[in-house]
Amino acid sequence: KVVVNTADPGKDLFDWDCKGFSGRTNAQAIEKDGRILLDLSDGNVKCTLSIPEGRNFELEGRAGKVLLEEPEFNLDVKLANGKVEFIPNEGADYAYTIKLARGKADQFPASSVSAKAYRAKIEVENGKIDYEGK
Repeated sequence: KVVVNTADPGKDLFDWDCKGFSGRTNAQAIEKDGRILLDLSDGNVKCTLSIPEGRNFELEGRAGKVLLEEPEFNLDVKLANGKVEFIPNEGADYAYTIKLARGKADQFPASSVSAKAYRAKIEVENGKIDYEGK
């Protein structure tokens, strides 16, 4: 399971903690060209990540569960198998791109056309995409 949230206000540092079931993991997080990339193709990890506001975050994995809690950053999440749960920040605008090949996806609200909207791209090959907003 991966929990992703926005870093505390004023913090401009990416913070992450990942553990494998054996205590260690090969998960890799890289910060490059203003983007934060997390490769979870190793699988079987439990991670908590705090992303600075307004940054670009990318996550790619084979299988798992991803919880996106009130993101105030651009995100691109790709899973081959699993579940992504999106809990919006009520004060933020989002431009959604939701792709699901097989499974079930909740209805997401219409994308914002605001220039300040955060990009929320979620792709799951097999699984479920949940929207937990109002």
